Amino acid sequence: MKIERFSTSNGQGLRHVLWTAGCDFHCPGCHNPEAWSRQSGRPWTDADYDRLTEDFKTMSDILDGITFLGGEPLLDTSLDTITEIAKKFKEEYPNKTIWLWTGNLYENVKDLDVMSYVDVLIDGQFDMSKMDLRLKWAGSTNQRVVDVKKSRQTGKIVLLQEN
Repeated sequence: MKIERFSTSNGQGLRHVLWTAGCDFHCPGCHNPEAWSRQSGRPWTDADYDRLTEDFKTMSDILDGITFLGGEPLLDTSLDTITEIAKKFKEEYPNKTIWLWTGNLYENVKDLDVMSYVDVLIDGQFDMSKMDLRLKWAGSTNQRVVDVKKSRQTGKIVLLQEN
């Protein structure tokens, strides 16, 4: 749907964000309902990848990684593209992190190919009745900030520990 450069609110550090189009969850109170429609975006191109990553070539020392938001990045119409982008990014920038927000639970997506590239997953649908503005990365208390690498290593859900 769009690329946001130099975000400090969508994951740790300074990041570039890819906003995807389409979401079937339609959570009441969603902060991005304009991304619900699968038609709100356009097909991804190689030029888009270049635009997403061009600053990493010259400012890699200040950029921490990329973030996938939506909509729903793990939607069937986005999943293959997101996986391809994540794989290519990790190959080119192995020390940079990938964060991904999804309405799905980690338990239901942990075996997807894309998860081998994701470092942090914010999972669960936004729940207006559990909204908590004090949370740093999640919007409601039912959502978890999962350290994917540690969770995959231990076989148990490990929540991200803030430094």
